[in-house]
Amino acid sequence: MGLVLLALVLLFVASSSRVWCKKGPKKKVKIFRLDKPSVCTNVVESDSVVGFYFSGHFENGTVAIADTSVVGRPDELDMSKERDGLLKALQKGMKGACNGERRRVVVPPYLYRTGEAVAEDQFPSETIELRVHVVLIDGEAYAEEASSAHVASDHGPASECGACRLFVSKFVESWYNTLAKNLAEVKNNDGKEPPSLTYNEDLEDMIQNLCTSDVFLKDTKVDTKAILPFCEKTMTVHKRTIAEQAMRHLNDMTKSWLPFSNQVCGLMTQSCPLRGEEKVSTCDTCKALIEEIEFDLATQGPSLKVLPIEKRAWGILTDMCGKTKYSHSNPHKASEVCEDLLEDHGKALVSLIAVKEAGEGFTLDNGMTELFCKSAGMCNDQKSYDKDEL
Repeated sequence: MGLVLLALVLLFVASSSRVWCKKGPKKKVKIFRLDKPSVCTNVVESDSVVGFYFSGHFENGTVAIADTSVVGRPDELDMSKERDGLLKALQKGMKGACNGERRRVVVPPYLYRTGEAVAEDQFPSETIELRVHVVLIDGEAYAEEASSAHVASDHGPASECGACRLFVSKFVESWYNTLAKNLAEVKNNDGKEPPSLTYNEDLEDMIQNLCTSDVFLKDTKVDTKAILPFCEKTMTVHKRTIAEQAMRHLNDMTKSWLPFSNQVCGLMTQSCPLRGEEKVSTCDTCKALIEEIEFDLATQGPSLKVLPIEKRAWGILTDMCGKTKYSHSNPHKASEVCEDLLEDHGKALVSLIAVKEAGEGFTLDNGMTELFCKSAGMCNDQKSYDKDEL
């Protein structure tokens, strides 16, 4: 859509301009690097297919092309195909750019004239300045460096899967907060509830500003600042697709959020392995719950990390059973397993967490996790249940 808009804008400029310059030496495209990633392992080659956002201004400050990042779907340009006009200038401007790099591309007037509307020795006099952000190269999204303050682990906030799980949980929280606000406003106005979920300005505003919202920046109980680079990258590349999936999967708070999590973390960003949705055993549920304790500990914020480990652990355990719809295909059954686990073995779990945390942090390999769940009597019966079983 952005490239179509670009073509229409430039056709209008070329056909309507009444200011002409005398024939003279033709200037070249000027390229300025504005922001280059510290790690550059993937660059735009002459045969790359590039996904990018861009905006354009004339010398007098007039907007020529509105910032396409607002739409949330990157434009795509095949560098191997010969182009004319501004698209050719874009090819020159992006060649050699790192994935994630931002550039300023200054294009002289004669390069963006179109067709034969302008004679060879005549062209609009306005130079156009483009701001370009490369976000995809051959389908691969750019990667951010993990913060040196956070050590990556299998489930920690600096790992891709851990970051994505925390991102999804905060996205879901923001999504439902916005829906609840809309519902309250509707009831206050005329007492009628909307007949169906509709995408409105409030949801669009939430999507556009998610990574700079209070949900991310002012939460002291969850270390969301550790995943801001992941949030910004994911929303830059997948913003519109995530909104579409949210409309599809988050229209009922009583349903599992797992399909949405699988879409974002498993398919879009490929940060986590897909979790099965059809059958889950009590044993698998128990082991998944133990993994989530580990993840929640790693992502606790500064206001909780000052507390003794026993209090931190109890806080996680008391919240855990209410969060099963986030990562389990049958939240009702998973919640039952969770409640049984905590009622009968909660103290043992807290002691285990305290001992492990006193060493090198709470980490359990698959063998230790299964051993604990077996001792809890949850890995002896491998009978599976359907995700819709109640």
